[in-house]
Amino acid sequence: LSGMNLFTFLVLWTFYYIQEITSSTTPKNKNSNIDYCLDCSIVDCVPELQPTDCPDGYYYRKNIYFGCCPACVKYLDIGDDCELEKNWPKQKLLSETTELECSKSEERVLKKEFLESKYSNDMLVVGFHVIECSPDSVCKKGKCEPQEETDCLKQLNQYKTWVSNEDCSSYEWKPHCNDVGYFHHIQSKSNPYRKTRMYCSDVKGRKISGAYDHISPDGKSSTGCLCSRKKDEMMKIGKTNLDSSLHCSTDGSYEKLQCDQKLCWCMNPLNPTSSSSTVVPEVFMKTLPCYQSFEVGTMYLRRCESRIINKVK
Repeated sequence: LSGMNLFTFLVLWTFYYIQEITSSTTPKNKNSNIDYCLDCSIVDCVPELQPTDCPDGYYYRKNIYFGCCPACVKYLDIGDDCELEKNWPKQKLLSETTELECSKSEERVLKKEFLESKYSNDMLVVGFHVIECSPDSVCKKGKCEPQEETDCLKQLNQYKTWVSNEDCSSYEWKPHCNDVGYFHHIQSKSNPYRKTRMYCSDVKGRKISGAYDHISPDGKSSTGCLCSRKKDEMMKIGKTNLDSSLHCSTDGSYEKLQCDQKLCWCMNPLNPTSSSSTVVPEVFMKTLPCYQSFEVGTMYLRRCESRIINKVK
């Protein structure tokens, strides 16, 4: 079997196997159907889905696949009926939808499917069609309607007007907005006449530390600048000051080795929410697989960081 065919076979076989187990062990009592669901602390989600894997029109959503793993979700479109009780009476809901396995709220979906990853052609992702408005829309008067226009979307609309009018009296740049209409963590002050280097952005589109020139914000990877954005947010909400020990790389992504409060661990820059190793005391930092002496040296804190932290203390 080729790489793609073998991977497809493994994914489909795993899905079929889980379906068979759950269908054969599901109790007759509907209220106890959670019995066959696994504890998420012992579940490994393979392949490790990233937001960039979801195709256009789909949103990344955590803990939806069997209650533990992320999947790509397609929401109702603008203008679709969204009043569940009115438009989906119980009998219609049961006959035209499918139960979302291991959902504590007994959520039901319109469709389950396998999709090609937007990031990797050799990977399949699980997709669900759900009966709710998308994160960037709201249910008003029974219909999905756009949320109030954000600053990023306002700038984007101004830019589109400027391009269509070919207005030479002003100079606009195209902002990159995320799925819910806020400024993406990677920006570039570019337009059809000028391309500039990527830079890391805060939630208001302002430049912060980190330069990102590997892939454009519309490209396949968006892990750069995540660390810079997080560090900037932490400082602005007062959870940390200049004594932050969070280490970011030059492109604003997370460094693999992270330490805080005398504890160290290895972080996966592609999935910062998960740890790829055990947590050890800082004195045993060198035992971690992500430790590189030529990058870190003998101490985690850099000289300037040590001075600042001692001054703060």
